[in-house]
Amino acid sequence: MMLLPAVAAAQTKDVTITERLTLDRANHVALENNRQIQSAAPQVQKRGADLQNPPTRRLPVFDIQGQASQLLTPVDFSFPQGAFGDFAGIGPIPATDTNVSVPKQLTYYFSSQVSQPVTQLFRLNLGIDSAVASQAIEHEHLRSQRLSVTNSVKRLYFAILQTESALDTTDQAIALYRELDRTLEVRVAQKVALRSDALDVQFRLAKEQLTRTTYENTLANQKEQLNQLLGRDVRTDFVVEPVSSLSISDIDVNAARTRALDNRPDVREARLKVEQADLDRRAKKAERIPDLSVAVSYSSYFNIDVMPTNLATAGVQLKWEPFDWGRKGRELASKTHGVEQASLAGRGDED
Repeated sequence: MMLLPAVAAAQTKDVTITERLTLDRANHVALENNRQIQSAAPQVQKRGADLQNPPTRRLPVFDIQGQASQLLTPVDFSFPQGAFGDFAGIGPIPATDTNVSVPKQLTYYFSSQVSQPVTQLFRLNLGIDSAVASQAIEHEHLRSQRLSVTNSVKRLYFAILQTESALDTTDQAIALYRELDRTLEVRVAQKVALRSDALDVQFRLAKEQLTRTTYENTLANQKEQLNQLLGRDVRTDFVVEPVSSLSISDIDVNAARTRALDNRPDVREARLKVEQADLDRRAKKAERIPDLSVAVSYSSYFNIDVMPTNLATAGVQLKWEPFDWGRKGRELASKTHGVEQASLAGRGDED
């Protein structure tokens, strides 16, 4: 008698506890572990990291250059008489024609510059707005993935409930036909029933058993698909919990339709793509504006005696490409077509 508790404990230890899975729990696990969502989430983070770079281009630009080189031939500088002026009491400087020669030797050049973009800020701001739109598009894409996974989880969950209900109905039919088969076997033996009636019941019993096998295979396949959506081992066993019914009278159809149109990720993504395409078009158009910057520079020359050792300047820099052979116009036309295409796609999604 002392062995009975040990045997009972061993049997209890070997029993596998089946998970009772609710719909809310299934959605939570899927959103946490689904591979599609996990692969889409880093793209949103990547767009967020890329968004940190464009604003820094609006800040002053620091440029430092250095060069060490060997003169291949001597450099000669000629200064004619009086090149620097003719002063009373001193005379012309230089007094005679003077030649200064720099021999073949190592020379050093150092330059540093700080420039603040001015007209480029408009184009840079458009680029930042486009990057924000790109991040929002990726966020909507991620939201679409989450909603798609949630929808698939719900479909499979209710399909499992439907299959289990069909299994219960089939089990009841099997129990009924087994009882009929037993009763008819007795009556056939008593010669109060026809053998054909007993064979008909056996046929129906076999048919229901085949149907039950089909439902069992369907249920196993549906559970594997749901486990895959949940991002876990497809062999994980579980039992779904019934879902409380929702009354149709509790649903405001018009409000639900309006909310669906406002929150549909594909519609919002299409609107953002139209906005992004327009920003790209405006940024391309802004390339026709000359680049104007305020700059302060400092240069130093070494081993070239004629050149000033240190030279500091402050002023403005202008860069402009007046002739581009129609390149900017064609690129702008391409961006305009992109806006029209995005607008048409957005209308189709809203419809």
